[in-house]
Amino acid sequence: MLNASSIIDETSSDSYLDVYNMHMKSKKTSKETLNQIRQKLDSQSESEISESLNQLKSLYLDVEVIELLIGLLDHKLWKVRKLVASYLIQSVTAVFPHLIKHLNSTSAHVRYWIYQILPHAGIQSARHLQKIYKKMDLF
Repeated sequence: MLNASSIIDETSSDSYLDVYNMHMKSKKTSKETLNQIRQKLDSQSESEISESLNQLKSLYLDVEVIELLIGLLDHKLWKVRKLVASYLIQSVTAVFPHLIKHLNSTSAHVRYWIYQILPHAGIQSARHLQKIYKKMDLF
């Protein structure tokens, strides 16, 4: 089994973080895989949708995967929106900056779910978030 310490033993000069980053870059999702997942998510079949959601959860959270997940907060099925929101809550630290970019989304569903997710990152309200960003001089 391949793990960080076995790789480091072989390379001896790389840090654990370097090895981890190299490993995660190798897991980057291809555009073809993402397109296949998108097609299955547009399906009418709940089993295909469920399979696609499970596949998405197994992927490395790069920008394209995160954006796809946030886009799914506007999916036609409430169940999909709820499952995606739950997954984003579990990964809130990694997806937080991406969620913030979508606070002014034209989709009421996306805005609603983002406001449901943000409290899990310690954000109590939109006003609280605005105060934080004003202090950081981002508004």
